[in-house]
Amino acid sequence: MTPRRNALTRERVIGAALAIVDRNGLDALTMRALGRELGVDPMAVYHHLPNKAAVLDGVVEAVLAQVRLTTEPALDWTERLAALARRYRDALRAHPNALPVVATRTDVTPPALAVLDRAVEILLDAGVDPPRALLAVHALSCFVVGHALDELGLGADAGEPGEAARQRELVGSGAYPSLAMAATEAADAGPEDSFELGLAALLRGLSEIAQGGLRADAEPRR
Repeated sequence: MTPRRNALTRERVIGAALAIVDRNGLDALTMRALGRELGVDPMAVYHHLPNKAAVLDGVVEAVLAQVRLTTEPALDWTERLAALARRYRDALRAHPNALPVVATRTDVTPPALAVLDRAVEILLDAGVDPPRALLAVHALSCFVVGHALDELGLGADAGEPGEAARQRELVGSGAYPSLAMAATEAADAGPEDSFELGLAALLRGLSEIAQGGLRADAEPRR
């Protein structure tokens, strides 16, 4: 028997869900909208994804599946981890409408776990003990996602339109001289500069851990 043309599959449903989110935002993603996008009865979607939560997990899966996990083995481990972090950020920035759900859904999809597993593997190879490797990857993931949210104006402090102008007015009022001076000096800096600075700081700390500067059983510094 010849297979039906464009037979409905889980992959097609997830692809359609991400297309809707990319085009119209998360609020537009409904089972009815998915049915229209796919040209099927919305009930057919439930055969592949049982509920809205599963559809949202599928959106996360589709975004993070775009993160290339392979890195050049000849590179230093910090360079490999930095490359992975940049690819993670690139995948998030490519789908700004999906970023809030990526930031809030638990890492339960294979692509999400694969990114975390690769990062932990790089740290283990560098000599970081497993508990600190896991904590470090969590910190790195929070930094990448948080930076993407802030860059795209989706953070908790994104504020209302015009708030950035009010902030600039307050900073320039003379009440915050150190902040005003720093803001003036950094006028030409952009999101890339901020990301790379934060990433370098994290990697420097992880390098200290890998070299034995901090151990899992070490007393925290005061």
